[in-house]
Amino acid sequence: GGIGLAILKEFICLNKGVIQIVSDAGYYAVRSEGMFKNEYSNSFPGTMINLTFRTDDNNSYALSDEITDLF
Repeated sequence: GGIGLAILKEFICLNKGVIQIVSDAGYYAVRSEGMFKNEYSNSFPGTMINLTFRTDDNNSYALSDEITDLF
C-alpha cells in the first residue's frame, strides 16, 4: 500500500503495462483493463513481483506537482 504503489498502479494503467504479485496463496495483477485477484488452495513460500513496462510508449508522464505552468 501507500502512495508509491498508487502512483505505480496509475502509471501501469496509462502505459498499458502489467503488475503481477504472487504471495502465499494469492495472486494480484493490475493491467490497463483492471485489477485481478485469485486465491489458491496451496501456499507459495515467498513473494514474487513482476513489473512489465511498455518501452515503445512515446508519451511523457509527470506527477501533478512536477508540472510547471509556463504561461
